[in-house]
Amino acid sequence: MLFFVCLIGAITPGPDIFLVIRNCLKFGFLASIKILCGIATGWIIMFAIIYVGLAKFVQSNIIQAIIGAIGGIYLIYVAFHLIKSKECDIKTDEKSSADSYLKALIINISNPKAILFFIIILSPFIEKGLSISIAVSFFGLLSGFLIIIAACCLFRSFISPYTFMIIDRICAVLFFIFALLLIYNAYIKINT
Repeated sequence: MLFFVCLIGAITPGPDIFLVIRNCLKFGFLASIKILCGIATGWIIMFAIIYVGLAKFVQSNIIQAIIGAIGGIYLIYVAFHLIKSKECDIKTDEKSSADSYLKALIINISNPKAILFFIIILSPFIEKGLSISIAVSFFGLLSGFLIIIAACCLFRSFISPYTFMIIDRICAVLFFIFALLLIYNAYIKINT
């Protein structure tokens, strides 16, 4: 059951999955794997927080507000760069951004969906059997992202450079909306 909870959690819309889809469609398989490695590092950080018992600390309104504000500002930065992108040829894996790993890590650890998923949904499962629960959770999340990457790789060849520009614009708008929600939630948490 935990595997399927993680699989479904991984493929539900959020900044992480949109970043993977965008990079897979635009840059290819290797670029999406770099993004997935950054996101997976974020998962490991979350598992470590749960493992050492800091989940209650991260649930603090101030900590969540700080994480949300930083994440919101970073998502606005990413959205701005996506809006500036122009129509271009499909890039190869080698030309993908060198900072994609770090970008994915920052987006993941500042993503309130990911934080809530780990702390609220996974914590009860993990407390029952720590090591096996962490392994099952990790492979469930990984499987969800790999399914999305495989699907994107299949459809990548059917997308024109103009369509990539449209995908960048859509991702920019979605990231901007996520950023505004993060900043708004940070504001609410500080004032409560």
